[in-house]
Amino acid sequence: MRKPFFLRYYSLFFAVVLLAFATLVGYTSVSADTFARSFKRNHMEMYAQNLAHAITDYMVLDEVDLDRLLTDRREILKTTVATRAEQENLFLLVTDEKGKILLSSDEEILPPGEILPASVIELALSDRDDPFFENDLGGLLDHNETVRGIPMEKAEENGETRIVAMAFAVSDVTAVDIFLQRLMLGFFVVTGTVILITLITFFFMGRMTNRPLRLLSEAASFYARGDFSYKLPERGNGEADALMVTFNEMAKRLEQNEKDHQTFIANVSHDLRTPMTAIGGYTQNILEDRIPPEKQKHYLRVILNETQRLSRMVDTLLEATRLRGDKQHYEMRAVDLCELARVALLSFESILEEMRARVKFDARPEKLLVLADKDAVHRVIFNLVDNAAKFTPAEGEITIRIREQDKKAIFSIRNTGEGIPAEDLPHLFDRFYKLDSSRSRSRGVGLGLFIAKSIIDAHGEEIWVTSQKGEWTEFVFTLPLNK
Repeated sequence: MRKPFFLRYYSLFFAVVLLAFATLVGYTSVSADTFARSFKRNHMEMYAQNLAHAITDYMVLDEVDLDRLLTDRREILKTTVATRAEQENLFLLVTDEKGKILLSSDEEILPPGEILPASVIELALSDRDDPFFENDLGGLLDHNETVRGIPMEKAEENGETRIVAMAFAVSDVTAVDIFLQRLMLGFFVVTGTVILITLITFFFMGRMTNRPLRLLSEAASFYARGDFSYKLPERGNGEADALMVTFNEMAKRLEQNEKDHQTFIANVSHDLRTPMTAIGGYTQNILEDRIPPEKQKHYLRVILNETQRLSRMVDTLLEATRLRGDKQHYEMRAVDLCELARVALLSFESILEEMRARVKFDARPEKLLVLADKDAVHRVIFNLVDNAAKFTPAEGEITIRIREQDKKAIFSIRNTGEGIPAEDLPHLFDRFYKLDSSRSRSRGVGLGLFIAKSIIDAHGEEIWVTSQKGEWTEFVFTLPLNK
């Protein structure tokens, strides 16, 4: 199972932070070590040089040799060397050319009279790229320390120079390590604290940011299972509030579509079963000679009517499917809207006569050409007349009016009857939507008005309905005139 997006994102972020932190620590550690050691060596070099120059200058100014100088100015030199050595946390000492200690900043550790190994003098005088070396001065020190030796030279009468003494600066390398350890410890503590606070803040901010996505994912899983009762909180999600509202509205519509679909299946099943039962029953009775020959023609006519009814229902379903898939192609041409209305009305002549309904047909002018698809507009008028016939009571009235207004043709059909409740009006053109079947004379699948609206919409025009409860209902649509 894959990790949630947030955990993967957080893990990646955490890994990047750790990598950056490790890189920063490594670079800082190397830089600090290089700087500290270079800084320490520079100070050792400087103090060893200063000590050598000071003693050389004293010898020249006082015109004395080294032994006499160390006798006459021993206390002054000793104090100066000890003070400088203490300030820089190092050892300063002066030896003769053979390595005998003559002056030391710490006489307890490096007492005068001790002789440094010849190897120390050789290293100090050797011509190497790195004049510093590690040594324990013949065991005088507990461990190897960094040493820098500076020779002190005296000019002879023949113009040559000779080494008369050596000035040494000795530093404990562990002091640098201790300094670096403390520096890095402080760096680790501060940086680690900052990173920890950043990660904790990012984690909780990420959780807050991820909350809407998690809720949407949970809602989607419920909807995928067909459970549309899950509702998302529409407040407290920041910029995602609008998305939550949209998602809830989508769930509401999906739930309604599911209910409409189930109702549609039930209606279609019933409406298909009714004519099929009649056809099967009458056919079987005729084949088994249960119906007298003189009545067979009547029942065969019933079978034909039911078959035609069944065919119309199948055609309606197929047309609704084509309209939903946007596969319908319309051939626009000049069509007489008045003639289409008369033809559609004649299709219901027998039904209207049986109802004893009064029909008024008012077309002005009597011929009105519109730019439309002939078969599609015939279907619209047929569906509207069929709908009016279903809801018109016996001895009721149906009125069809056709007018020209504002460069458009306006078709209206009004029928008397109970009217349509206001709450149903906004949904009449929805797919599968049906009024209470007890209000109509026959059942349908709830697609007639949907098909009518789809066709009128495809022509770029409008269709609407108005109703007066207990009085009448009127459907109106427009079509463009043929110019």
